[in-house]
Amino acid sequence: MTTTRLKNCRKVLPGVSPLENTLSYLEPKAATAGIEEGCIIEISGGAFKGQSARVIRVTESKEEVTVELFEAAVPVALTVRADQVRVTQRVE
Repeated sequence: MTTTRLKNCRKVLPGVSPLENTLSYLEPKAATAGIEEGCIIEISGGAFKGQSARVIRVTESKEEVTVELFEAAVPVALTVRADQVRVTQRVE
């Protein structure tokens, strides 16, 4: 097996790729992208891990999502970081 000078790279393909083709992959994506009010999400971190909830509000500047838990006896608004949620059902 031949090795390359690049770390964690097995093979280098021949040729040149234009920079415009790869710039879209290098730009950071907002954590709140794809999350809208009314979506059903699953919390993937913190004390409420595994709980399902409905999105009430999305704060894009702070990258936070305010949700209402389904299994709570009393409806409580909970603010969670957007990178700790996963959308399971989108709003139509």
